[in-house]
Amino acid sequence: MDIQGTDLNLRYTGLSDRFRSLWTFYQFLGGVYKHQSRGPLPYDYDFQALYRDVQGLVPKVGVGTNPDARTIQEFEKLERELGRIHHELSKLEREFSPSMLRKFFDHLKNQDEKILYALVKFYILIRIRNNFPQI
Repeated sequence: MDIQGTDLNLRYTGLSDRFRSLWTFYQFLGGVYKHQSRGPLPYDYDFQALYRDVQGLVPKVGVGTNPDARTIQEFEKLERELGRIHHELSKLEREFSPSMLRKFFDHLKNQDEKILYALVKFYILIRIRNNFPQI
């Protein structure tokens, strides 16, 4: 098995998972802002374009593919962009107490497990990013 291709596939899986978590958290936080009558979020992101960029990597990470320099640069660019978004959303999230966020989640009409998973993933990524011990 091609080690580089496998590593790239794992890297893609992490990138894709992180993207989904950020998009979900962005929507959740937007709902919190609206519920608190704070207006729109102060940051606006083109998640549709990011999604297309992430999906554009799919044919480049298959088994038997060797990453070229351009593919690696695309990964690095997306990872930096997602890191920036994560940092900005983390700053906004700190404005709210955990109990207020939990209460807002409890009031959601559609409490899908996927939403909960994405929100938990967002917080896990904060811990990893800040070099806290993992739970």
